[in-house]
Amino acid sequence: MPAKGHTYGMVCLIADVDGNRVAFTGDLMTSGGKLYQLHAMKYSYGDLLGVEFTMQSILALKKENVEVGYPSHGKLITEVKADIGRLESSLETLASIGRLLTSGRSIGFKDWQTIRESRLQPMTEHLLWAGPYTCSNFYIVLSGSGHAMLIDCGLTSVGHLHFGNYHDGLQALRFIEHHIDQLRDDYGVQHIELVVPTHIHNDHICGIPFLQRHFGTQCWALDCVAAVIANPAAWASTPCCFHKPIDVQRILLDGEAFQWRGVDFEIHCAPSQSEYHAMILGHIDGKRIVFGATTWFSSIPRPTELSATSRCRLR
Repeated sequence: MPAKGHTYGMVCLIADVDGNRVAFTGDLMTSGGKLYQLHAMKYSYGDLLGVEFTMQSILALKKENVEVGYPSHGKLITEVKADIGRLESSLETLASIGRLLTSGRSIGFKDWQTIRESRLQPMTEHLLWAGPYTCSNFYIVLSGSGHAMLIDCGLTSVGHLHFGNYHDGLQALRFIEHHIDQLRDDYGVQHIELVVPTHIHNDHICGIPFLQRHFGTQCWALDCVAAVIANPAAWASTPCCFHKPIDVQRILLDGEAFQWRGVDFEIHCAPSQSEYHAMILGHIDGKRIVFGATTWFSSIPRPTELSATSRCRLR
């Protein structure tokens, strides 16, 4: 299990041994619900990014129903869920302290809201937005019968965008599962059937291999986008390419109309933040909605309902 926190690349190993579900937890936490090293929460000058990563990792560990934890330092963790609860409370307090530090200063935990996964927000009956604290907006179209289509699938928060410094930025850009539980539990999604990327940037597409590996998700992409994401090694000089090849099952052409489970879409070439960029127009719940990724921004980054006039201007 990916377990960022003490370091970028840490993992927990979970196993069933002699009838017990156990976890080898590294330095994620120690007995009593404590951090092994507080200073390890500081990834760059003055930040507390490790607080966010540790919180996400212990909440993921909590779902595994582990009976005993074997940390890299200190005694066994015999009350795993209780200790996770104690650490969860402490991390909330620590994040709040970090929030205070940002007042008029450039240090502290700026994105304190992201210590917990952003909640999906309904836009229409069959359209969900990932929520206000995700790194790269993505959207979910619901079939109403347990299937979902995603527009992009990237990083859960800005903290997961690593800009090098002491690590290989590409290797550290590891996708961490997010929002899947809420899709299943609150919206009855059993199969993420399709993902359509808006453009090539790694923070928007790095979750697609995860979806394909775990759900058999198909990827449909605009031809110029597909050329890059399917063979990133050939585009090494292009900024922000995701380094892992993505299987593209259907290549779409500029202006092409397509349909997914009764919902009509069009895709258009729209060079903007990237030369290899699309805008996707959907007819969802009686509304004409365009997904433009980083073509433009608003105070609240939501999909935009398009009038006939504005659509003509965009085209």
